[in-house]
Parts: sequence; C-alpha cells; structure tokens
Amino acid sequence: MRSPDGVWAMLVLAVVIIGGTDPDRAGEVALFAGQWVGDQPPADDLYDGDLVVRLTHPAEPTYPLPRDHAADVEMLLTHQGR
Repeated sequence: MRSPDGVWAMLVLAVVIIGGTDPDRAGEVALFAGQWVGDQPPADDLYDGDLVVRLTHPAEPTYPLPRDHAADVEMLLTHQGR
C-alpha cells in the first residue's frame, strides 16, 4: 500500500483494538479509519494529539525485488505545537 499521488499523509481518525474479551484475537485491529491529507498542516494546538501515517516507496527494501509489496512507514504525532 502506498499513498495516492498528490497526498501528503493519512490522518488517523479512529482505531479499535480487540481487547481481552476474545483471547484468540486479542491485539488485532477491529477498526481503522483514516482520511487522506493533501498538504502538511501546521503542528499547532489545533492538531495536538493527531497522528498521521506516511507511506513511501522504500529506499532500501529488506526483502528482495519486487518493491511493489513493500513500503516505508513514518508515523508523526503532534504534541504541544510540534
């Protein structure tokens, strides 16, 4: 998976992880919702606590070619205006 052309990152809107109610599935992601963001917004108090995920083509893949199935993942969290 890669970011579509013309977007900067995905803003994470919601994540639900399965807890201890089902020991066979504990820790699995039950829901993930996000929204593509075209431009990098300012890291100010308005966005405090927001998480964005950037998916880019790997420069040095761990696995052999083809690189179409690999991505570098960068997670950015805004905190206190940074």
